[in-house]
Parts: sequence; C-alpha cells; structure tokens
Amino acid sequence: MSRYNELWKQSAWRGFCLKCPACGKGNLFKSYLNTNQQCPSCGLDLTKFQADDAPSYFTMSIIMLFVLPLAGIHEYLSAPPYWVYLVFWTPGLILVSYLLLPRTKGIFIGLLWALKEK
Repeated sequence: MSRYNELWKQSAWRGFCLKCPACGKGNLFKSYLNTNQQCPSCGLDLTKFQADDAPSYFTMSIIMLFVLPLAGIHEYLSAPPYWVYLVFWTPGLILVSYLLLPRTKGIFIGLLWALKEK
C-alpha cells in the first residue's frame, strides 16, 4: 500500500509541474490546456487520461476558498471604494485562475494515471 501512496503523490506532483506523470521529463501540454497525444520523452499515451471539467471546478473552489476571505478582510479593515476591486481584485483573480488551471488539470491527469497503474 505504501508504494501506491508514493505513486499517487509523485504523479500528482509531476502533473502540478506540468510534466508527464510516468517519467516526469516530457511536457504534459502542447499548449495552454491541450495535452500532448503522447509523452515526448517516454511515449506514454496521454489520450487515455481525460480530466474533463473537474479541474475547472476545483480551480474555482480553491480560488474562492482563499479569495473571498481575503476580500472580506480587506473590506472590513479599509472599506475601499469599488474601483479598487475592479482595478486590483479582478485582474488578480484572472491571473491566479490562468496560472492555477493547467496545474490543476495536470494534477488530475497524474492522479488518473496513478489509478490506472494500481
């Protein structure tokens, strides 16, 4: 059982780093969210591991888990005008979403690969 625990941790971390879950060397994506057909390093067929909509839901949940409390604390402590939210919070949310979404998808692909290897 400990080998499987190490396998899913390792494959999830490799997915987070946008690398192949099997070898950790080849790139997982050919563009922003389009996965490679196969790993350029080890030849693993990546078409079998479809993450679908789960990464989007988890990305939204993670962002809201951290951003809503921060926005509430910011509102409570300083009561800024609404333009501050528009100028600072909105681009920040877009940037964090843009950076987090491929990593979340990589984690899901890594976990799907680990489940298949079990």
